Amino acid sequence: MKKFDQGFTLIELMIVVVIIGILAGIAYPSYTKSVRKSKRSDATTALINLKLAQEKLRTNCPFYAQILLNAGAAGATCGANAGATDLGYTSANSSMGHYVVAISAGTASGTAYTATATAQGDQTNDTGCTVITLTVSAGGDNLTPQNCL
Repeated sequence: MKKFDQGFTLIELMIVVVIIGILAGIAYPSYTKSVRKSKRSDATTALINLKLAQEKLRTNCPFYAQILLNAGAAGATCGANAGATDLGYTSANSSMGHYVVAISAGTASGTAYTATATAQGDQTNDTGCTVITLTVSAGGDNLTPQNCL
């Protein structure tokens, strides 16, 4: 009577572990890149919400706001010029917290402004896409994450 061995040898198990390790080593960077790319929508949403708030303010004010954060007053306030006009945000963070939104210094006027969403936390590793810019002018809007594609 012959005895048949059942099961796997240690060598066979180690080969399987090595193969799984290689596959994981290839897949993980692609996965993290995909996750970071999906988080860019947080910046886009934050910039579009800022634009909507600016347009709402602009209906009653001759200037776009230069100041993003509200300094204690309730809501947006129209000042004597763009530099004194407050958009009334209570937080500069995007809704999911992956970006910080700001109005670029000195860019707001009666017809234009530039806003940026700057990555924070793990999103700063999103190579080439750490700053996404929205430019609004009389010639039209331009949301520029082109280098992120």
